[in-house]
Amino acid sequence: MTTTVQLLDSLDVPHGVPQMKLWTEHLPIQIKNQGNTFVCWAYVAAKHYEYVRAITYPDDPHISFSVQQLIDGVCPSPRKVDKKGGYKWRASSALQWIVDNGLATEADYPMAPYRGCFRQLMSNWKFRASSVKLIPDGDEDEVIRVVAKHPIAACVEVYPSFIKLEKGVYRGPTPEETSKG
Repeated sequence: MTTTVQLLDSLDVPHGVPQMKLWTEHLPIQIKNQGNTFVCWAYVAAKHYEYVRAITYPDDPHISFSVQQLIDGVCPSPRKVDKKGGYKWRASSALQWIVDNGLATEADYPMAPYRGCFRQLMSNWKFRASSVKLIPDGDEDEVIRVVAKHPIAACVEVYPSFIKLEKGVYRGPTPEETSKG
């Protein structure tokens, strides 16, 4: 299946949903480059939880949550960890891990150089999520409805066409980008 880049002038917004919601007015959005370590899923899950919590409890102080705890705690097998301490995983699985185990703050469980997998982590963390909702692939109406309430979590393979995008909606890499290597 080939995906192409398509820029749209507008989206059909379902009735009752705001035409625009700019979350950056309310949240300290940080773009992180984790390098080539295959841990983007952990950044996505921790930041998503952080932002949804900030929206849900706007009067509470902003809290940064631990990416490292997810990297250490979710680890499927030490054999799957690369020499940089990363491994491929799904952001949705990491979000479910937060529901099941809770998540520490960045201050309590900071980023560290490669440490390997830790199976015996404390699971009684103060901050817990109640559920995770997955949006089916291609359900743009549901994406729009959810984004009206809070940001969504997504991992994106970064291709040159994504980096060069200045406006519009990114619809995926060009055929030339996906045919390389």
